[in-house]
Amino acid sequence: MVLVRHSAYYLTGRLASAAVGMVTLFAFTRILSPADYGRYSVVVAIAGLVSGVGFQWLRQCLVKFGPDPSCDRDQLLGSIGVLFLAFFAAVVVAAVVLAALSNGGGGSVSTSFIAVTAVLACAQAWFELGLDANRVDLSPVRYGVAGLLRAAFCLAFGLLAQWLAHTLAAVILGVALGYLVANLLTAPRWLGDLARLRKASWSQTRMLAAYGLPLALTLGFTFIVDSADRLMLAAMSGAVEVGVYSSAYNLGQYALGGLLAGLGLAVFPLAVKCYAGQGADRTGVLLGQNLMLLVGLALPATMGLVVLAPTVTRLLLGNFVPGQSALITAIVAVGVAFGALRSYAYDIVFMLAQKTRQQAMVLAVAAVVNILLNWVFIPRWGAIGAASATLLSFLLALCLSVLLGRRLIDIRFEGLDLLKIIVGSAIMAAILMIPAAHYTWLSLVLQIMLGVVVYLCAMLILNPLDVRARIHDRFHRLIS
Repeated sequence: MVLVRHSAYYLTGRLASAAVGMVTLFAFTRILSPADYGRYSVVVAIAGLVSGVGFQWLRQCLVKFGPDPSCDRDQLLGSIGVLFLAFFAAVVVAAVVLAALSNGGGGSVSTSFIAVTAVLACAQAWFELGLDANRVDLSPVRYGVAGLLRAAFCLAFGLLAQWLAHTLAAVILGVALGYLVANLLTAPRWLGDLARLRKASWSQTRMLAAYGLPLALTLGFTFIVDSADRLMLAAMSGAVEVGVYSSAYNLGQYALGGLLAGLGLAVFPLAVKCYAGQGADRTGVLLGQNLMLLVGLALPATMGLVVLAPTVTRLLLGNFVPGQSALITAIVAVGVAFGALRSYAYDIVFMLAQKTRQQAMVLAVAAVVNILLNWVFIPRWGAIGAASATLLSFLLALCLSVLLGRRLIDIRFEGLDLLKIIVGSAIMAAILMIPAAHYTWLSLVLQIMLGVVVYLCAMLILNPLDVRARIHDRFHRLIS
């Protein structure tokens, strides 16, 4: 099956990138003070907002229209290049204006803070546009290599910058340089094509804007659901508290987000072709297979991280706080799983049917709820309240996406397969609840290996999605 093969490639690449991301988390929580790590997290969050709202919708346009064989590739890339350049100029102008206002009005935000945030946002957007070009080409191996190089370069340049300059601004610029170098090495052909602005078509540009700008609202609301908690926590509780929260939150995102994105990234280009060539019914079957693959990976991984959170946070986080870090990571793990199911399964329906306004409405509701819950929860429970607000917002967004999306494309799957995955995950979690004698890397690795073996054995016995027959067929193809 093409979906399974491409998912395996993307999964391998994302797992490798996530592993480097975990090393980065381990290193940055030690080379930066708790307060500086909190400020670093705020810069990353704001850069994510700028990159997401200003540029990420261009990636969605590329992946939506790029796989269409009737599309004029040069014209599409030239038009995307024009739009990227326009928004890049807007970011630069906005940064200059904000810096002038901050200096002239005696604001508390420094010019260097604004500058490094703008640089990081643009570097991230440029890299991710080149990265998604590999999805359009159905090149998951090149995608994985690009992501791995980006993670490695960001870590290396960030550590080098800290060693040379010992300032937070230098570390952030080092991370931005990692994005730029990785893109130059992995996507030079696409970057050259995007620079061919004379190929742009005004009608194509307007069509891309009509499709993509509603997605910018969606991405802005996604940012609020995902990151407003950090900004509100920083304002209400200070940089140290947001640093503790962000490190535990990032641990959940790296451990699960990269894992689930590896599966979810493969399906959208395939779904675009399927929807155009075979219609909504066949696409519903494909998305149902994708959903079961996601659940089959998300459920055991989430349960495992929840059970092992006390050990993982104690070993990995340099700013570990007893009674807080592990709970935040466990809550975030569940929220990330909900968010991945929405992003990589149900939100695809809105983009295929070109009903992105409905998608924006779903996330607008979730964003408002997220802000209100943070406003109530943070004064009472601090970082744990922020994590709880995010979890409830992610769950609400998933439920609304399911209810609205089923009217457009019916994602079909077998309920018995879902039950088997739940039972297998519960057995694995029960085994992992046997406490380890010591908080050591060896005991953690052994527990993870035990959990993987138990879950795989449960899947072979329970046989969801007819996995035994699939493995048998694959084995015969390899030896024949």
